[in-house]
Amino acid sequence: MDQVKNCKICHRIIQENGLHEVCPSCRSQDEADFDLIRQYLYQHPYAKILEVATALNMSISRIKRYLREGRLEIVEENNLFLDCEACGRPIHTGKYCDDCLKQSSHEYKSLYCGKSSPSKESGIKFRQYSRNETVKGKKAAVR
Repeated sequence: MDQVKNCKICHRIIQENGLHEVCPSCRSQDEADFDLIRQYLYQHPYAKILEVATALNMSISRIKRYLREGRLEIVEENNLFLDCEACGRPIHTGKYCDDCLKQSSHEYKSLYCGKSSPSKESGIKFRQYSRNETVKGKKAAVR
């Protein structure tokens, strides 16, 4: 069964596709709002979040969503607005700080590759499987 989630704007149920946080009905207005923010920031490059929200009559939560999606970035060095969801350190964009991203990448590799990431000297070779060939009793993924 497909995963479902709620649209971040109208809260209708939408099918999870990993690309969009909003439903197709809200997407065009959402893109128009993002373009307004982008234009405002071109004219006022060091504007604070509250200033942008007030000038454009937009909610701070919407601006924060754009920051979490990685579409906007805080240029202030010591911001207290956006924190890493894993460790709580201040970040400039996205959901996680660089250290937590590296840690999760390392955990992913050790979980799915069976060991920590190999050194560059050891080299990695991937075997290409045919469509009907199996690996340990399971059908191989076709690349």
